[in-house]
Amino acid sequence: MKIAALGGGHGLANLLTGLRGLSSSDVTVAGIVTVSDNGGSSGRIAREHPFLPPPGDIRNCLTALAGNHPVAQAFEVRFPGEGPLGGHVVGNLVLAALALKNGGDIALAASEIARALAVGVSIYPSSDAPLTLCAECLDGAVYRGEVEIRGRARRSPIRRVWIESSVPEKPVSAHANAVAALADADLIVLGPGSLYTSLIPNLLLPEIREAIRLSPARKVYVANLMTEPGETDGMGVADHVRAVILHGRFPLDAVVVSTTVLDDDEALPYNRTGAAPIRFRRPYDDMFSAGSPIVVTEDLAEVVSPGRDGRNVIRHCPEALARVLDGLAPASYGEGVLNGRTGRSA
Repeated sequence: MKIAALGGGHGLANLLTGLRGLSSSDVTVAGIVTVSDNGGSSGRIAREHPFLPPPGDIRNCLTALAGNHPVAQAFEVRFPGEGPLGGHVVGNLVLAALALKNGGDIALAASEIARALAVGVSIYPSSDAPLTLCAECLDGAVYRGEVEIRGRARRSPIRRVWIESSVPEKPVSAHANAVAALADADLIVLGPGSLYTSLIPNLLLPEIREAIRLSPARKVYVANLMTEPGETDGMGVADHVRAVILHGRFPLDAVVVSTTVLDDDEALPYNRTGAAPIRFRRPYDDMFSAGSPIVVTEDLAEVVSPGRDGRNVIRHCPEALARVLDGLAPASYGEGVLNGRTGRSA
């Protein structure tokens, strides 16, 4: 079985660590990573080298997959101070350097690092050039750039998003390796991760959207655990699914929802930022307007203490999520929970 997972940030990295546990001679995994980040070290590299995609989300996937490898740990070091290196992450600079050595091909750079760290998963950028993410809100305001979208002062809900090339001389296009991975996949996994700034930017690339639409693979969306301030405030699971379908223009076969009930103490740090657990309803009547995918519910959330930034982090348990997705495999691989099913799972 071939699995292709799309997203960005910590959500995709966490998912890939779980899916790698399924990897064998019969299972291969590819991660397709968004390249629209315009903040921090990644954004600085992309601005100074306009033809290079921002490397941060790619680095994040590689280092998460490499675990305790000392080189991977070094890749996560951020230079202190205000000088030319201040704020830069070592792994971002290494990826950018390898890409420049290879004529600007960051996919080849990621492949070289993946091989050196023996991560066991193929990592591809969704595009071979940096993209600018744009959003129109319900109040009519338009924002350009992930940082600007997330940090906008007025929190009018997002109506739609689109992408533009960050380099006028280079039109928007998907990376050929990402398109090929989707075309060959038996199972396509969307999310978890930031809906509008990590997942959907991948779906806005016409070649990727068309590859998913034409693919006979099972298409599964993994619902996030928490809303994100300034991005998905007040949105429930069905709202997320509708946004994916609106921008992706293809139906989903299944939606995976965590039923874990979080303690107040666990959710409090998130609540202070304006985040909240994402709502879902039984018997999922609101899914009819979202294409009626099968809903698969499991206890999937865990609290990591402390997370990589020193705070407690609520995330999907990567092993538990991988087991659920393995059960959604097509009939050619095994007795997946969708085989022979026409209703919803409870």
